[in-house]
Amino acid sequence: MWPDLIKKAKEGGLDAIETYVFWNVHEPQRRYYDFTGNLDLIRFLKTIQDEGLYAVLRIGPYVCAEWNYGGFPMWLHNMPGVELRTANDVFMNEMKNFTTLIVDMVKKEKLFASQGGPIILAQIENEYGNVMSSYGDAGKAYVDWCANMAESQNIGVPWIMCQQSDAPQPMINTCNGWYCDQFTPNNPNSPKMWTENWTGWFKSWGGKDPHRTAEDVAFAVARFFQTGGTFQNYYMYHGGTNFGRTAGGPYMTTSYDYDAPLDEYGNLNQPKWGHLKELHAVLHSIEKPLTEGNITNIDLGNSVYATIYATPEKSSCFLGNTNQTSDATVVFQGNSFSVPAWSVSILPDCKTEEYNTAKVNTQTSVMVKKPNQAEDQPAALNWKWRPESIDDTALHGKGHASTHQIIDQKTAANDASDYLWYMTSVDLKGNDPIWSDNMTIRVNGSGHILHAYVNGKLVGSQWAKYGVFNYVFEKNVKFNRGKNLITLLSATVGFQNYGPMFDLIQSGVIGPVEIIGRKGDETVIKDLSTRKWNYRVGLHGYDHKLFKVDSPLASRWQSEDLPLNRMMTWYKTTFKAPLGTDPVVVDLQGLGKGEAWVNGHSIGRYWPSFLAEEGCSTDACDYRGSYDNNKCVSNCGHPTQRWYHVPRSFLQDDLNTLVLFEEFGGNPSLVNFQTTVVGSACGNAYEKKTLELSCHGNPISAIKFASFGAPEGSCGSFQKGACEGSNDAVPILEKACVGKESCSINASEDIFGSTNCDANVTRRLAVEATRALYDKECKICQRPFTVFRWRPGRDARYKKTEICQTCCKLKNVCQVCLLDLEYGLPVQVRDTALSINSNDTIPKSDVNREYFAEEHDRRARAGLDYESSYGKVQSNDTILKLQRTTPYYKRNRAHVCSFYIRGECTRGAECPYRHEMPVTGELSQQNIKDRYYGVNDPVALKLLNKAGEMPSLEPPEDESIKTLYVGGLDARVTEQDLRDHFYAHGEIESVRMVLQRACAFVTYTTREGAEKAAEELSNKLVIKGLRLKLMWGRPQAPKPESEGSEAAARQVAHSGMLPRAVISQQQQQQQGQMGMQYYNAPIPPPPQQERAYYPSMDPQRMGALVHTQEGSSSGGQGESKPGSSYPTMPPPPPPPHGQYYPQYYPPPYGYMPPPPAYQQQYQPPHQSAGPPQQYQHPMPVGPSASSSSGPGGASGSGQAPSTSSGAGPGPEPSAPEGSSQQ
Repeated sequence: MWPDLIKKAKEGGLDAIETYVFWNVHEPQRRYYDFTGNLDLIRFLKTIQDEGLYAVLRIGPYVCAEWNYGGFPMWLHNMPGVELRTANDVFMNEMKNFTTLIVDMVKKEKLFASQGGPIILAQIENEYGNVMSSYGDAGKAYVDWCANMAESQNIGVPWIMCQQSDAPQPMINTCNGWYCDQFTPNNPNSPKMWTENWTGWFKSWGGKDPHRTAEDVAFAVARFFQTGGTFQNYYMYHGGTNFGRTAGGPYMTTSYDYDAPLDEYGNLNQPKWGHLKELHAVLHSIEKPLTEGNITNIDLGNSVYATIYATPEKSSCFLGNTNQTSDATVVFQGNSFSVPAWSVSILPDCKTEEYNTAKVNTQTSVMVKKPNQAEDQPAALNWKWRPESIDDTALHGKGHASTHQIIDQKTAANDASDYLWYMTSVDLKGNDPIWSDNMTIRVNGSGHILHAYVNGKLVGSQWAKYGVFNYVFEKNVKFNRGKNLITLLSATVGFQNYGPMFDLIQSGVIGPVEIIGRKGDETVIKDLSTRKWNYRVGLHGYDHKLFKVDSPLASRWQSEDLPLNRMMTWYKTTFKAPLGTDPVVVDLQGLGKGEAWVNGHSIGRYWPSFLAEEGCSTDACDYRGSYDNNKCVSNCGHPTQRWYHVPRSFLQDDLNTLVLFEEFGGNPSLVNFQTTVVGSACGNAYEKKTLELSCHGNPISAIKFASFGAPEGSCGSFQKGACEGSNDAVPILEKACVGKESCSINASEDIFGSTNCDANVTRRLAVEATRALYDKECKICQRPFTVFRWRPGRDARYKKTEICQTCCKLKNVCQVCLLDLEYGLPVQVRDTALSINSNDTIPKSDVNREYFAEEHDRRARAGLDYESSYGKVQSNDTILKLQRTTPYYKRNRAHVCSFYIRGECTRGAECPYRHEMPVTGELSQQNIKDRYYGVNDPVALKLLNKAGEMPSLEPPEDESIKTLYVGGLDARVTEQDLRDHFYAHGEIESVRMVLQRACAFVTYTTREGAEKAAEELSNKLVIKGLRLKLMWGRPQAPKPESEGSEAAARQVAHSGMLPRAVISQQQQQQQGQMGMQYYNAPIPPPPQQERAYYPSMDPQRMGALVHTQEGSSSGGQGESKPGSSYPTMPPPPPPPHGQYYPQYYPPPYGYMPPPPAYQQQYQPPHQSAGPPQQYQHPMPVGPSASSSSGPGGASGSGQAPSTSSGAGPGPEPSAPEGSSQQ
C-alpha cells in the first residue's frame, strides 16, 4: 500500500512524510535485526524519495504511538540491571547501538538531505518532557546524554525533540497536540515547529469512536501559520491497522484509523482530505511572504485578529476569529469580510478571501460495506474446527518452568505470546481451618484478561478496560478434599506504551492469589502466592502454527458438529477474494474475542463482543470550540470494532484461508468478507467556488438532492431552504455528473439562475449523489450499468456481465463473452464474413460514443428500432462453417489454480481450481475493446484462417457412389428433416436412418445430385441446431464365391457396378413387375437370395444386434414400417426389478462412442439363409490408421454372419474414408 498512500498524500498537498522507527520489530532479539518485507525502512524512504517528497525520520527509539510497549523490545526490559528512559548505562548502551545502526543504514544509502537524500529532520526520544519530572535529576542527565549522542552521529540535518521545553542545544524542541498556535520554542532562533497535529484520536476496546471535524483541523493549521508557524505534521495522515500483536495500550483496538485524512484502508476521508488539500494549496501560494515577509498583527476586537505578511513584492493576510460562538463581520483595508466563529480566512493578496477554514467546499463521502460478489457469503463459508488442547495445563498443571513466587508476565513470557499459564496445587483436608461450604478463590489481576480453572473446570473470566491497571477477581469454588489444581490463564491485550516509568506497570497475574473460607462471621484466608508455581507460555495451537496453511496439523480439522459459543476453539474456512480493487474487510460480528489470520498473515486481535460504552450525544457535532477526544464521539452501545482490514496483498487470486482462534466463544456462521466503497457523496460549494464530486473510481448513478441558494441540513438529510436558484439544480447536476466517476461544476447564478435570497445570506450549492452498490463502469462506453453475477452450475465458476445493455445491443453481442448472439462467433469473424459496414460500429471518441449510446437509448425508449445490419444479412458459407450450434461449456470451468502453477497446491482433490498449466501465447492476450470493435482479435484471425483451410468434400473416383453419410444425429432429427434439407439438390432415392449409431445414409438417384449436395452442404449442415457431419459413402464389393454360379452372377450384377435404375429394371423384369418407383415411395426389396452384401451392411460390424427374418422384425424406431421387409431389432427386454436402462444421448458431432450396453444381453441371431461365409468380416489385426473410430466404425463387434439391412440392390455405404474400423 505504500506507493498508493504516498501518492495520495502528495496529491493532498503534503511536502514530507514523517515516520517512526519501531525498535521491537527491527530488533526482535538482541543483535538480531529484521528489515525485510514491510519492515524494509530503506525501501520505504526511497519510495518517499521517488514520489518527490521529503522525509522526517523519528528514530526515538521510544515511539509511544499506542504501539506495544511503546516500541521497546521485551528483551530490553528483561536485561539485568536495566532501567528504561533514564540515565542507566545498560539502557543507554542499547539505545545508542540501535540509533547508530539506523543512522549508518541511512547514511550508507545517502538518504539524508546533506547527502542529497529526502530526510530533512531526525528525532531523538519522544515526548519525554511530559514525564521527565518523575525521573528527577537522572531524567535531566538522560536528556542531555540523548542530545550529545544524537549530535555525535553527524547526520548533517537538524535533530528535534518534541514536547521537550528544555531541549539542549542544538536540539530543536517542537510541539505535539491538537493546537500549537500558542507554542514558542525555547530558543528564539529556532523555528516554530509542530510535529504532531492530532487529526483525531485513537480508539480502545470499549471506547467510543472519536471524530475531529475537518473545519477544526483546518482552523488549527491556519491559526498555527498565522501565528508564525514554519512546519507542521499531521499525526496521523494515515493511521492504518495494528496487525498481529502490535497494538499497545493495553486495550488498543486493532484499527488505528485515527479519523485521519486517509482512512485505515487507504480511502480518502472526505471532507477532511479535500478541505486540507485546498488549505495546503493556498499556503503554498503564499510561501514566500510566510517565510520572508515582515509580520504585523492587528487586534480587530471580539477575538478577531488580522495578521499581515508583507514583502516588497507581495502581501498576504490572515483574518482569524477565535470566538467560539459569534461570527464576525470586519472591515479590513477598506473591504468588508465575514469571518465565521472559530475560523481563519486567508487572503493571498489581502483583498480577496481565497479560503476560510469553516467553509467546506469539498464533498463528504459516505462509505458503505458491499457484500463479496465472488461468492455467496456467509452461506458459502464451510467451517472446520478443532479444540485448543488445555488438558496439560488445566487438568495436569504441566509447565515449562517453575518458581516459588508469582512473576510478572513481561518477565515470564518475554512477549512471545499473549497467553501465560500460572499453575499451582493445594491440599485441603476436612480439618483444615479454611474448609467450609462457602469458599472462594480471589486473584489480584493487572487489568488484563484472566480465565480461572480449578481442577480442570472453568470458574470464571474477568477483564477491565483502557486505563484500568488492576482488579480483584473472586468466584465461589467447590474444592475437593485433598489435592486441588488451580490454573490461571492470563491473556494480555498489548503492553503499556505511555506514562512515567510505564515499564514498571505490572502485567499478568500480579498476586496475591488466595483461597478464602467463610464460616459465619469468621473468614480464613490461605495465601498461595509463595507456593510453587508452574508456568507455560502460549497455547498448543500457536505452538503448532494452526494458523499457517502448511501447519503440520493441517489435516486434523473436523467438519462435523461445528460447536458454537465454545471457548478455546479454532475455526478454519476458505473463501474467494472479493472482486475488484476496493479495500477488503472481514465482518466478525457474532464472535467473542481472539485473533484472526488470512493465508497465515495475522490481521490482528478481534473483540466484537466488547461493546462501546454509552454516552454519545444526539446533537449535531459543532466544530466550534476547542476539541478533545470526548467531543463528537459516536458508536455507543455497538461493537467497538466489527470490521477488520484484510490488505489485498494478503490475498491470493483464487482460494484463501481464514483461521480464527476464539478465546471467549462465538458463532462464526455470520462471518463474511466485504469491500468498502463510497455509497453516496455529498457536496457543498459556496458561491463562486467549484464543487467536485467523486465516487472514488466508481460511476455516479443518481443525484438524490441538489439545491443552490440556502439549503439546510447535512449530508443524508438535506432540505431546500428559504431561497433557491430559478433553475432546477437536479437535472443540471444529472447532466454534469451521472455516469461519470467524477465531475465538477461552478456554484454560481450563471448556471443555477438568480436567487431571491437576502443580501446577508451566504449562497451555496448542496448536492447528494449516490452510487448503486452493484453498478460498474461499462468496459466499452464507461457508463454505469448494473452488473449481474451468477454461477452457471454447481461446479462452474462465477461469471458476470462486462458491458452494458446498450453496447450489447449496438453490436448484438453477449454482455459476458462478447461473442455474437446469433452465431456465437467473435465480432471480427462475423463482420468480416458478412461484410458489415463499419458505420455500424460505435464511435471510439468519448464524446461521440456517449452521444451515440444516448441516442440509441432514446430511440429504444421511444419504441424505435436502431438501424443496424445485424440480423438483416443472410449468413454465408464462412458463418455456417464456423458458427457454434451447441453450448461451449469450457467457458464455465474454474480458473487455473495459481498455487498449482507455482507447485505449491496442497489441497489435492479438494482444490476447486483446475490443476493445469495456463495457455500462453498471442491467443491469451486479448483486449476487450479490440474484441468488441472487431479489430486485432487474435482468436478471430485464427478462426478466419481456419475457415479458409477447411477441406471441401471431394467426390470419390467411383462414380457409381451416390450415397452421402450424415453423422451426429439424435432423436430430434427425423427422416423428413433430412429429406427437406437434401431434396433441393436432386432426386432422393432413399434415406436410411440408423439411430443406434446416430447416423443416416442419403442416396440420390443420380451422381450429379449427390455431388451438388456434398458441395453445398459440406461443413455447414445444421438441422434443428445440430451441426451434422457430411461425408461420402464408400462401397466394398467382395469377390463372388463361385464365378459360374447363378447366385454369384446376380451378386456381381448387384455389386454396385451398374446404375441403380438398371438394377431396379432387372429386378422388375425378373419379378414381372411393371410401373415407375418414385423416390419418395418405399421400394419393395428383391428376394433375399438376390441381394448384394457389403461390409458396412454387416449389422454386427456396424455395432447392431439383430435377429434374422425368422425372428420378429422392427424398424429403426422399434416398429415395422408398411411396405418394408427390412430385418429389424426387437425392443430391449425389460430391465430387472429396481433397475433401469440409462438413456443414450449421442454427442452432436465428432467422435461417436458406442451406446452403453444394456444390463441384459440379447440372444445371438439365428443362423439362416443369407450371405455366403466369405462375407463374414473379422476384426483387423494390428494398429489402425487413426486413434479413434469414425462415425461408421464400431468397436467390439464380433465374428458373426451378416444379414442384409440395405434398402435394395446397389452400392451400400460403408464407413467414411479416413476413419478406422476398430
